[in-house]
Amino acid sequence: GVKILIDGIPVIGKQNGSIDLSQIELSNIERIEIIEGPMAVSYGTDAIAGTINLITIKTVAKNLSVGLTGYYETAGNYNLNGRIGLHHKKHLVIFTGGRNFFTGWSPSNKINFFDFSTGIADSTRFSLWKPKEQYNAALQYSFHTGTFDISYSGSYFKEQVINKGYPSAPYGESAFDGYYRSARTGNAITVNKKFAANKGINFFLAYNTYTNTDNTYFTDLTTLQKTLTNSDGNQDTNRFHQLSSRAVYSRSSPQARLNYEAGYDINIQNAESSMISSGTHKMKEYAVFASAEYMVTDKLKIRPGLRGSYNSGYNAPVIPSLNLMYSFSGQFKLRASFSKGFRTPTLQEFYFHFVDVNHNIVGNPDLKAETSYNYNLSAGWSFKINSVRFKTNLSGFYNNISNIITLAQMSTSNAYTYINIGKVRTKGLQLNLSAATRNVNLSLGGSCTGVSNNLPGNADIPAYNYSPEFKGSLSYNFIKPQITAGIFYKYNGKTVSYRIVDNVKEENFIDAYSLIDASVTKKNLTKYINITVGIKNLMNIRNVNASGATGFHSSGDQNAAIGMGRTMFVKLDLKLDTKD
Repeated sequence: GVKILIDGIPVIGKQNGSIDLSQIELSNIERIEIIEGPMAVSYGTDAIAGTINLITIKTVAKNLSVGLTGYYETAGNYNLNGRIGLHHKKHLVIFTGGRNFFTGWSPSNKINFFDFSTGIADSTRFSLWKPKEQYNAALQYSFHTGTFDISYSGSYFKEQVINKGYPSAPYGESAFDGYYRSARTGNAITVNKKFAANKGINFFLAYNTYTNTDNTYFTDLTTLQKTLTNSDGNQDTNRFHQLSSRAVYSRSSPQARLNYEAGYDINIQNAESSMISSGTHKMKEYAVFASAEYMVTDKLKIRPGLRGSYNSGYNAPVIPSLNLMYSFSGQFKLRASFSKGFRTPTLQEFYFHFVDVNHNIVGNPDLKAETSYNYNLSAGWSFKINSVRFKTNLSGFYNNISNIITLAQMSTSNAYTYINIGKVRTKGLQLNLSAATRNVNLSLGGSCTGVSNNLPGNADIPAYNYSPEFKGSLSYNFIKPQITAGIFYKYNGKTVSYRIVDNVKEENFIDAYSLIDASVTKKNLTKYINITVGIKNLMNIRNVNASGATGFHSSGDQNAAIGMGRTMFVKLDLKLDTKD
């Protein structure tokens, strides 16, 4: 798995096996740090495949900065987000907030700019892609000196997804409607202290919550009065709380032969749900870790690491890792790594209960912990010919995983649960190329991943199912008019998923498909406004063939709903800065 972090703090609230990134507001994100490869020693569970760290904006160019971003898409997205930053001497305050709204979409919908026409009463109340409304707010206060920083960050997120049912036969005067509400809060104190000789300590203490509520109403379509139903399973609330703390003491000096880091991780999770027999459940994990980087020669670096932990639910093993890097002449570097991984199921995977037409997910309290052995080898080369800068990277990996946790379809229904597959082996190759000049940026990448498992009926060492992927982007920057035009392409090869039929685990497949987007950005349309217009899904992809109707937006006819077809969008950015 890949661990999602915001400013180094783990994000809780998984849905369908991963964090729903649409629930993370990106308008206040300054940059994204991606570390590929096994990172279990440093970050523990969920970091077998790497980490994605979203870094929020922490600087203000002037004493006062005000920004506003509006976004409209013809599929029915209306988003508005704002930000205010105040900077005075050593103090910094940044506030962000906004609302994202999606009207819902079905294949019969029109795709036109600003089409506010209405359909016949109740004929369009059911949507394949459900209406969604989100509110977000975040506050950050920081105190900075030359060697000491302390900050507090608080965030709040609220989402409501509405599943309006078809009018009931024979007269269509009533319907059953589902309302699915999610809320996430975050509070964190972060301290950074730098010492002499490139040494420092980084510490945080965080408390996060995630709540999910499912309510089913009987709606009288003649009066629009709603009444909560009293059927079992129609009303449910899940609450998850996580207290986490992490501190790392490190030395990092480019001139030193030995650099190192050591620290601790604490994660205490608590779940409350009507689906839990005792009503509540806790999971505690305490870990210490250390790694060192030693420069054996001017060209060879070696980095061993070790993590030991205690988990209240599982016997956690000691996790070792080893990384090597050899620098050849020029900018050619060869890297190799090995790591053992261990991932405990989250309380969401144990007890999460989220049911609507888009998501019908039930936790599995009988899950086992994952263990894995991960091997990576990569070669990177960067060079310059005249004014063109080239970068290329070729990497390969092999993973041997026991009891991998994945989301599987139950029988032929639209219900999903978490299961352990048994032994799964994955291997693959990835090649990335890029070329850049002052005006042109070209990026190409391809990968092929093979997955092998020991499902019933397969041999002890089964054949691999391979899934190719290709992505490319091309942008041209017109310097004087400050216009950038770009096109983006991604090919997704045939992929494998899983389902359960009569308590037997079987493989599912989703056919290959391609997505193309294009956009044009004009900076300084006026003194304070930037504008971007574009087209998404140029090839108008909606459904692809799938064995077993795999997917959370399944249309029920052996298809997986991938997208809403071709749409157009416009985005406006307003920014005001002042020194006063």
